[in-house]
Formats: sequence, structure tokens, C-alpha cells
Amino acid sequence: MRILDPPLDPAVRRWPPPEPKRLPELRQTVQEHQRTRFGLLNMAGALRRGSSSRYPHIAGAQDAAWATALVLCEQESQRLSDARLCYADEDMTGLAVAAGQTAPTEAITVDRLPSPSGLLVLAVPIGSYEREAGGSEVPEHILRDKPTPIVGVSWSLWSPAESLVKGGRPLASTTRSTPRRCCPWTRSARSGRVISEFCCRQPELMRDNERALFTGRHFPESGTLLGTTGAWAQIVYTAWQLMAQEGKHAWT
Repeated sequence: MRILDPPLDPAVRRWPPPEPKRLPELRQTVQEHQRTRFGLLNMAGALRRGSSSRYPHIAGAQDAAWATALVLCEQESQRLSDARLCYADEDMTGLAVAAGQTAPTEAITVDRLPSPSGLLVLAVPIGSYEREAGGSEVPEHILRDKPTPIVGVSWSLWSPAESLVKGGRPLASTTRSTPRRCCPWTRSARSGRVISEFCCRQPELMRDNERALFTGRHFPESGTLLGTTGAWAQIVYTAWQLMAQEGKHAWT
């Protein structure tokens, strides 16, 4: 994982930032994607690969990954429908990345949230990682790694709860909201046969992973290995702090 200080790696800057006026459109396409078969397949695949940090228990489910995907996609769709839309230009993003290299000293608090739920789209990535491009049907000799930029985040209040499946549909019962979850998003990046089959059905932004931030706890001290989602969550929390500033240093 790379957290990028400006100037950003040109290989990662292939993300063409949208105009802020397009945020409602982006939100709608991502939200609708969560309710499609392709969105559910993407989520179920991530669960089966072990690349999702959240895997709620679904009592009585014959296919645990598929049942859980139904729950998580429904939750993400609802999160986006209620989201406050935010946009960070290149300067704002660079400031958050630079400041986010130092762990916040305060205990994590819901007061830092700009809104109960939101979607923040970034003009430049806050980080990236290498993923294998090509897929299972591409000959091994042409497989290559390609940078996957992280260019947005959605968030909401969230609490762990046991989800039950009845009548083939998941019913999620939640407890009081105490921890906070933020879900980094990455620009779609596919190649080969996968593009021709699925690209037209995928939104411009795709879910990457998620992170729960528990109120009352602290971020690890600076210098601690955080992993990808931990480092990105620290940058996002720092961005929330900057968004809350007033006066001449206000993030507008």
C-alpha cells in the first residue's frame, strides 16, 4: 500500500476527477449498482476471497457469502441515499494526506462526522495498491499489476448486529449506533474479456474495502503499521477534522 504525498505518482493519477456538479449522478449510479446482480456478485466475491473486513453472521443461510452480500449491499445503498455529498479538490486532498501522516491525538468521536452519512469524492487519490489485471482467462505471461487508486469514501454510523435470513430475504436488526464505518471507494479498473462483459454495467466508482472506527478509542501512535484501510481511515478522519475548521483555515 502506498499513501501518496503530492506530487502524486503519474501512474496513479489516471483518475480523471469529476466536476463537483456530477456528484449527485455519481452517487446515484453507485447506489443503483448495489441493487444489481453484478453489484451483489462483486460483494459476494470479495467476501469469499477474504478481502472484506466486515462479514456479518447470517443465521440459517445456505450460502453465507451471498446472503451477507445482500445485507451489505442494501446497507451501502441506504447509506448513499442519505449521504451528504462532499468534494475535495487537489489542494484539499493533499493537505489531508500530509496531515494524516500523523495520528490524531483525540479519542475518536462521532462529533467529527460532517454528517450522519456522507460521500466524499477526491480530486486525487489518497493512496493506491497494486492489483493483478487480466483475470483468470488471461494467459499468465501477460498478467500485470496495475495501480488501483482510492478516490472516495462513504461513511455512516454503524453498529454490529446479528442478521437473520427469513423467507430468502435478509433482515438486519441493529443495536445502538456506536462505532463508525467508512468505506473507501476505488475507480473501476478492469481489462481483457472482463471489460467487454461487465464494464458497461459497472459504475465509475467501485467499492474497495471498509473500516470500523470505534468511538472512545484512539488511533495507533504515529509510525505504527496500519495496513491499507487503517491508513486511509486515518486520512479520512483527518479530512473530517479539517472540514470542521472555521475562520481563515476553513476547508470550503
